Amino acid sequence: MWSVSADPLRFEEAVAWFRERVPLLKGEWAQLTEEARRRAFTAAGVATLDRMAELHASLLRALEEGVPLEVWRKEALAILGGGWSRGHLETVFRNNVQAAYSAGRWDQLQDPAVRRSHPYLMYDAVLDSRTTEICRARDGVVRPAEDPWWQQNWPPLHHNCRSGVRALTEAEARRRGISAILPAMPPQEGFGLSPVAEEWVEGYAKGQRQAALLPWTPAFIGEPPDWRSYGRPERLPAEPPPRKPLPTVAEVGEERFRQLLAEVFGPLPVHLVDPTGLAVLVDRGLLDHLARDGRERYLAWLPDLVERPAEVWLMPLQHGRRVVFRQRYLKVYREGRDRHVVLSAEFHRGVLVALTFLETRSPNYLQGQRTGFLRWPK
Repeated sequence: MWSVSADPLRFEEAVAWFRERVPLLKGEWAQLTEEARRRAFTAAGVATLDRMAELHASLLRALEEGVPLEVWRKEALAILGGGWSRGHLETVFRNNVQAAYSAGRWDQLQDPAVRRSHPYLMYDAVLDSRTTEICRARDGVVRPAEDPWWQQNWPPLHHNCRSGVRALTEAEARRRGISAILPAMPPQEGFGLSPVAEEWVEGYAKGQRQAALLPWTPAFIGEPPDWRSYGRPERLPAEPPPRKPLPTVAEVGEERFRQLLAEVFGPLPVHLVDPTGLAVLVDRGLLDHLARDGRERYLAWLPDLVERPAEVWLMPLQHGRRVVFRQRYLKVYREGRDRHVVLSAEFHRGVLVALTFLETRSPNYLQGQRTGFLRWPK
């Protein structure tokens, strides 16, 4: 039997999966599609995003270091303060540890060698007085590993779920019997959706090139919030630029341009810290990605844009079951005709990685970027 105890052991795939979760307030999480919710972390009753991020970090450490429930509970109370019951914290802990372990188990079972030797899966519930009818009805269900049934029935299936999935050889599956009649009772709302391979992020530069070809759409159940939702002004005020732009590559050549850029950033890679405390990684992948069309001169303003933005927006985007969270830094600089500058950064292994930097004179383009969850100003 494969199951998860209240005291986690280090599990590399589980840690990697949980590290990619993006902290959101419960009300924000509720606006997302089911697939986008899998990429987010939330907990009911946490009032501020700062505390939500601290809670996520504490659970990540618990997974990394095998911190038991009782030790983690004390750390969580120090973060959240009083008023949290023992049962509430245990549910937060068990739900997240089980989700991470179950996602890690899924990742292990995708290995081609495992699929060849163990082509069947069996739902494995813990049967005792606490077992729900949801899991009891599924206990012992055997289906091929590629069966679509698993996409909607991957544990956890409810709060405090303790079930797991076992891999079976064909002989084992035949002995147990392939299930022909499947349970009709659905998982609890918000549970049961299986992972997808994209939830373990690979190198962002490779993903960036592939993602550019995909038709991304906002990962919201309804219309995403925008600047109107937060009572923001219709136009962002123009501010003086922090320094002169750089000369273009066409004017000074690639080698000299990189030398001048090094005077702005220092040695790459470099982390720029935004007003919310998040670090944005700027490396050569960003520089190599940018077209040399004259706009590269405004890279001199990038540190100011990240560290002193006018607005920061977090936007979940979706293509099929693939979801990414991109954070946009916006500012208008006064230089002749106002320059509208946007940086798009994507969450990758727990940090933000700069993906796209551009400058435009179109205020309409900037308005279109002011959607999602407003992260700054708070």
